[in-house]
Amino acid sequence: MSLPEDLAKKPTVLRRLAGGLALCVFLMIVCVVISLIALNNLGAMETWSTWRSNNYLTMALWRLFLYSLIVFVWLRLKRQLLPPSAQAQKRLIRVEGLVLMLFLVLEVSKAPIPWEEVL
Repeated sequence: MSLPEDLAKKPTVLRRLAGGLALCVFLMIVCVVISLIALNNLGAMETWSTWRSNNYLTMALWRLFLYSLIVFVWLRLKRQLLPPSAQAQKRLIRVEGLVLMLFLVLEVSKAPIPWEEVL
């Protein structure tokens, strides 16, 4: 007994997750390589810190674009998933809120704010 062609060609959730995981690993490797090249070319951490604070706005816009892309892909993926129960829906909303808080904490930690003066 053979499966219909449409069902055989349709990517499963596991294949999609594996593809997404492979893409994340690839992007992490690219980021590490770019970071190593940048640190070697810029010299010391002080130079890196100066460059980072001088280019904060550009990098913040880039991260905002990436966060928007993550949210867009998540909303599309969430629509394709089976509708969860009411309890699972509440847990999912909690996890989404925690992820948004994580994004916020990351951005606050990268902001060039003199925390010694603020606290």
